[in-house]
Amino acid sequence: KTSSYQNLNLGDSWQPDVIKILKIEKEERGYIYHETGRLPLDQKMKFLEQAKEEIVEVGVRLNTLSTHFEHRSGHEFKDRITALLERGVNIKFYLLDPSSNEAILYFRDRSTANFQKQEAQSTEIIKAAIEKLKLVVQEYQALNLKGQLELYKYKHIPYNNFLIIDGETAHGQMRVSHYMYGIKRANSPVVEISKDNNASLYRRYWRSYSAFVRDANKVNP
Repeated sequence: KTSSYQNLNLGDSWQPDVIKILKIEKEERGYIYHETGRLPLDQKMKFLEQAKEEIVEVGVRLNTLSTHFEHRSGHEFKDRITALLERGVNIKFYLLDPSSNEAILYFRDRSTANFQKQEAQSTEIIKAAIEKLKLVVQEYQALNLKGQLELYKYKHIPYNNFLIIDGETAHGQMRVSHYMYGIKRANSPVVEISKDNNASLYRRYWRSYSAFVRDANKVNP
């Protein structure tokens, strides 16, 4: 059979160069890239259930999170959070202070995109999420479990979501999702980094997280 190369009249002595496509494995690059965005709830919970000491989630509105306690079945979400607290894992949730100038500026800018006009209602959505999460905090305080659930507000322009387990330990892991303008936050790609596989990249994001939440204020239920 005549090859497509021979049809180009390149001569009998010419041979095509074969370029090998290298498969980049997790251990070579030191992180996992989830291009489709926010991961399914069960996959998120399996990640969190690896925690031994602490879980941190830094978001913007935490509206979806707040509704999980009400609208997801217990075995999907709440029971698994309870189990983490029972074995002494501390959990911290961070969201944007809805009364801050940063929130007003951020949501005003985001809502200028034609398909993101709903962002204009976000400060009210955050206020509702805070009230829901305050009730959850109260409930767990009454149970007096080994671990504590705490809620915080920050006053910064949001840059990305952080989901971190055992962040300060030798085996810390995190998932980071950078917020992209014109793209829904849930659709922003997620990068999963572990200190074991890429310590330098992990430390860089850890410094960013630490600076971001340094002045956050605890929300008392």
